[in-house]
Parts: sequence; C-alpha cells; structure tokens
Amino acid sequence: MPSNNQPFNRPDQTLENAEDLARQVLSLLSQREESLATAESCTAGLIVATLGRIPGASKALLGGLVTYTEEVKQRLLGVTSQSLKSYGVVSEEVAKEMVQGLQACLNPDLALSVTGLAGPGGGTELLPVGTVCFGLLYRGHLCTWTKHFAGDRKQVQADACQELLTRALNSLESV
Repeated sequence: MPSNNQPFNRPDQTLENAEDLARQVLSLLSQREESLATAESCTAGLIVATLGRIPGASKALLGGLVTYTEEVKQRLLGVTSQSLKSYGVVSEEVAKEMVQGLQACLNPDLALSVTGLAGPGGGTELLPVGTVCFGLLYRGHLCTWTKHFAGDRKQVQADACQELLTRALNSLESV
C-alpha cells in the first residue's frame, strides 16, 4: 500500500482498499454496538456509499449528509458564517464544525467529515486542488487534519475516502 502522501495508481484500486477498510470499520462498530455517520462535501457521498456497499452495514451505519454548499453546511450542520468567512469552506475549522454538527444531528458514536477541493478547478496557489480537510469525533475525542492529494477529481475523491476510513479504523483500533 502506498504511503499517505503518495497517490494510488488507479482509482478502482483505492476504492477496493476503501471497501476493505469500510468492512473492518463496520465490523468493529457492530461488535461494539456503536454507530457511524458521515458529513461529506468534496466526496459527494462516496464515503457513505462505500460503507453502504458492505452487507450488514445497517447494523452500524446511521447515514450520511452530503452538504455540498455553504448554505447547506450552515443549515444542516450548524457551520457558522464566521468560520466560512474567516477560514474558508476548505479548512479544518469547517471540518470540525461539520463533524460537531453531525454529532448534534444524528448522534453517532463515530462522526466523520470531509471538505475539500477535488477539482479540476477552484484551486489557488495557497489552496491547491487536491487539498482536503477531515474531521473525526469518537468517544469525545475530536481531531482534524489536512491532506493534499494528486490526480484528477475521481482520484482525489477516492484518496479522501481511503484516508478518512483509514483514520476511522485507526481510532477504533486504538481504544
């Protein structure tokens, strides 16, 4: 498996690995009788779809919100206009507010969020295409992080899915 900073060679290879991760995440959550939900922007529901492809997903998967626009992030997840203005929609602050809003809305044991620039356009020198911010909240522990992925839109989305599921699994295994 490539290191965290190296893109996968094929999007379908990434998705195969993501499905393996999804299976492991759901298995652990099911064993613990815990739940999971996602709030997605740049991945447009890919993460919840990857989880939902696993037989028996409904034992742990509550659902997912695709909050593509700033307005929907604000209305459904409580992301503040101040954060959007101060930090931008692609920021760890917004990823944090997304995961906290998801927690308040659906009350999962594990809440996951993602916001970023999948491309092909929209990037700047300071915020290039492929920049993705993540949020994870599990058992009261919140973490956010940012990664930069190479490749086209499909590849960035696939790599973001793989990244978030990897971190979710790591969080579940560390407890």
